Amino acid sequence: MSVEFEEWFSSQQNIDLKEELLNTEQTQFEDVFSREVWKTTYKDYKDETIDDTIYRVAATAASVELTEELQTEWTRKFYYMLSQFRGTAGGRIYSNIGTEWKGTTLMNCFVAPRPDNDIDSLNGILTNLTNQAQTLKAEGGWGENFSYIRPRGSFIYGIGVETPGAVKYMEMFDKTSEIITSGSGKKSENKKAKGKIRKGAMMGVLDVSHPDIIEFITAKQSPGRLTKFNLSVNCTNEFMDKVLLVQELNEDLEKANQELKDAQQWCVENEPQQGHGPDFLAFECRIIDAQKKVAEADKWELRFPDTQSPMYKDKWCGHLGNWEAEGRPTKIYQTVSVTWLWGLMMESTYNRAEPGVLFLDRANHFSPLNYKETIQATNPCGEQTLAP
Repeated sequence: MSVEFEEWFSSQQNIDLKEELLNTEQTQFEDVFSREVWKTTYKDYKDETIDDTIYRVAATAASVELTEELQTEWTRKFYYMLSQFRGTAGGRIYSNIGTEWKGTTLMNCFVAPRPDNDIDSLNGILTNLTNQAQTLKAEGGWGENFSYIRPRGSFIYGIGVETPGAVKYMEMFDKTSEIITSGSGKKSENKKAKGKIRKGAMMGVLDVSHPDIIEFITAKQSPGRLTKFNLSVNCTNEFMDKVLLVQELNEDLEKANQELKDAQQWCVENEPQQGHGPDFLAFECRIIDAQKKVAEADKWELRFPDTQSPMYKDKWCGHLGNWEAEGRPTKIYQTVSVTWLWGLMMESTYNRAEPGVLFLDRANHFSPLNYKETIQATNPCGEQTLAP
């Protein structure tokens, strides 16, 4: 604890705590915009000033202490920290802690939990939808990896039709977010009402191996589609290794072509006698070999577990890497160029700022909990990699 705080703390004894803290030094807004953000986003209807908000947060956080003495001590500590900007709380804490809104959350970020089995069934998807709606209603941000949903055109043998696919199902989650967070559509006349409703932020993730990945990458290029989602492609280690390998092989091919051009130019300039010039056959063989290596490496299989496998309902958890590591069967839906798919992602990101890319294999590698859980998505802002 700093000497500065100790001196301040010692001087603030035997005074009504709230009056003491609020009268210590009035917090001032630096501009009109800051005041408006507080008023519409974090102010409770009982708060008259930003200091009231800070006290509400500090006192409620300290209320878990077992004695009144400790509660007072920690209220002062928290208030000092927040009012002096030595630290800050999350947005949902500022907005909801110490208020009468018991149905709200104090956590900003969530990744969807899932049923224990049969997650790709309609019941499984609707269970996930219910969890999403409850999270958004409570003002939490919600993320999900939709790679657990079978791809568009997959045949559903139980009812004899083809599935609409992962991206189409995402539209259902998008519409739910729109409705849940829309409120009445007009400013409330109730004096207790919040300045604004949290916007229902969501992160939608799809693995780069999922057969619907092309539709996913280009989805938001259609006006009005998936407007409540941030989108990110999970680029696996396997895919990125392919991208880097093809890049390296293309560099070898360019080098071989350049060496052939250099040899041809040398012949033009030096006119060597027959049999004494460069071995053009060797150059051509090297180029052909390099082209074959590029063609072989530049392939990416879009695949999904075999839904007819007897293990599918009970064992499919939405993580293809784990599924394949157990030797379970997959079905290849399409083979595309690695270079083309990576280029499609980068072009879309450059032109429209979406989708982003995630490297969740790397996140799992460095996670201290990787022995018991698998990270499959992030929160809407993308800075927290979280397991379901």
